Amino acid sequence: MVKTGGGFTPFEFDVTHALNFNGENVIAVQADNSSIVGATWNWGGGIIRDVTLSQNKDVRIDYQYIHADPNLQTGAAQLKLKVKIENNSSEKRKITVHSKIINKVTIETLEGAVEIEPNSTADLLLETNLKAEDVELWHFDNPKLYQMVTTISENDVILNERKDNFGIRKVELTDSKMILNGEAVRLAGFNRVSEHRFWGSSEPLEVLEKDVDLMKEAGANFMRIMHGTQNEKLIELCDTKGILLFEEINVRDLDNDEFRANYYPVSKLKNEKPININSEDEEVLMLDEPYVKLTDKHNISVSEKNYALSKYWLKGMIERDINHPSIIGWSVGNELNNHKAYVIEAIDYIKTELDPYRLITCVSNSGQKEEYTPETDPNTYVDIIMHNMYRWQGGTTRYFEHVKNKMAR
Repeated sequence: MVKTGGGFTPFEFDVTHALNFNGENVIAVQADNSSIVGATWNWGGGIIRDVTLSQNKDVRIDYQYIHADPNLQTGAAQLKLKVKIENNSSEKRKITVHSKIINKVTIETLEGAVEIEPNSTADLLLETNLKAEDVELWHFDNPKLYQMVTTISENDVILNERKDNFGIRKVELTDSKMILNGEAVRLAGFNRVSEHRFWGSSEPLEVLEKDVDLMKEAGANFMRIMHGTQNEKLIELCDTKGILLFEEINVRDLDNDEFRANYYPVSKLKNEKPININSEDEEVLMLDEPYVKLTDKHNISVSEKNYALSKYWLKGMIERDINHPSIIGWSVGNELNNHKAYVIEAIDYIKTELDPYRLITCVSNSGQKEEYTPETDPNTYVDIIMHNMYRWQGGTTRYFEHVKNKMAR
């Protein structure tokens, strides 16, 4: 049916032509763990997340992005909503969008309309202001959630509905402090690896909930979650129980074969070169669209590394999880050494195309190295330095002094 790259980000594809409408359908997965694809360790192959079969009309909501910015002086909040709508029909469609914000009852509505070309997508941007009496801030000690319910319709016939929870909170940084809703907070927490001795990476809800509850009982307000897009059930628990998160894609070794390879959109290649693409003869991945692995046959040059896979993982992670208030930042990878070119490009991609509001980092294990100058060290370019400390690095005091001196140059 489809071959995709990466085992941590969600993906979907159309199976209409393959369905047995009169009997059972079986999902088969072929997982290859023979190499470390994109970085992290080669455990947990197979189906490790929920699989759903969804029936949609030919126009549907792809995702909605909710950003609520509170005014800490007045208590009010400005809310921005982006709804991405997908038209899978061969005709132009005029779609009406109706959204309502619910806090037990509806407290605000937003409406608009958009025309969508055949077999394409379109974004609709809506804004509103919430009165102070309708605003309660999300905090790890008060994890208040609202719900956005959005429907799309055509000629008064509802085509699709989407529901997403969100929170209203403000995260800021100074040179030495993290500020949440105007209050300086001290992050205290744990590193959590998605690995269970029985369940592996396919941890059920009760395992996730037990871990989060233990962290809260220990006084934690922060969790560094291991190096791959997480089970959304874990993030939902952090939303409702109050744990701050940085979520990360599974990038570690940028010098492996996957990242040395260039992947190129098949549609773009066909427009540029009269080449027939045969998925049996060459590697074609279904990312956000079909990508082919470039070889000499294609006679096309792109940058030495175009980071197509990591950008696909970033897009999948952020579009799925962007409304979770527990997520205060994104990490573009773990222990990236001196790969500053990748870090700069990934940060720019997030800020310009995915999420301009959250903090961005990469997790370092090398900030103490003398040979890494401020110009070559990825720590120079992130919003907040996160470091994996090992005992041979000389202790935290020595590390912090070294980084402080380096950044002051």
